[in-house]
Amino acid sequence: QMDTARHVNSTNIIPTKNDLSELQTALMLQYPHFADQFLSCDLLKRSKNDYPDTQSDNTLLRAHRQMIRLRKMDTILHNAQRQGRISFYMTHHGEEAIHMGSSSALKPQDCVFAQYREAGVLMWRGFSLDQFCNQCFSNDLDLGKGRQMPVHYGSRALNYQTVSSPLGTQITQAVGAAYKFKLDAAIDPGKEA
Repeated sequence: QMDTARHVNSTNIIPTKNDLSELQTALMLQYPHFADQFLSCDLLKRSKNDYPDTQSDNTLLRAHRQMIRLRKMDTILHNAQRQGRISFYMTHHGEEAIHMGSSSALKPQDCVFAQYREAGVLMWRGFSLDQFCNQCFSNDLDLGKGRQMPVHYGSRALNYQTVSSPLGTQITQAVGAAYKFKLDAAIDPGKEA
C-alpha cells in the first residue's frame, strides 16, 4: 500500500539484527525511488575486513558505535575544559551522524580539510581516543608536540589536514589541493584526480 510520501508502508518488513543486506532490501522496498542510493551506500555494505574497533565487518554498526564514542569523548573533554584542565574544547553534539556518514563515503587517500567540529571524520579514519586526548592536553605525545590549540587536530597518515581556527579557511585550502590533484592527474592519466 502507498502512503502520501509515495513509498510503500512496509512495517511488517523487519530485518534481522545486524543483517545489512536485509536492511538494504527492506529500505529499497519501502523507498523504491531511492533504490540506487541504497545499493551504492557504503554504510549498507559489509567491509572487506573486520574493523579493529568493533571486531565486525558491519559498517553501520561501526558507524553507530563511533557516534556513541564521539559523544562520550565530547562529554569527558568538555568537562575537562570546564574544570580548567584544558584551555579550549568544542563539542560535536547533534553532528555525529553527519561525520560518520560523510566520512564513510570517502576513500582513505581522500584529503580532508575540516573545521574544529568535525573530529568524527578523524575518528572514523582511525584516530584513537589517546591521540584525541594527547592533542587536547597539548602533551609531548601529541602528533603536533603540543604546539597547536586544543581541538585543532591533524594527521598526515590519515590525510586529515590540521584544523585552522578561522572558519572558512579550509574552503580555499581544499580548492587549492583539488586543483593540484587535477593537474597531477592531467600529467599522469593513471592517477586519480
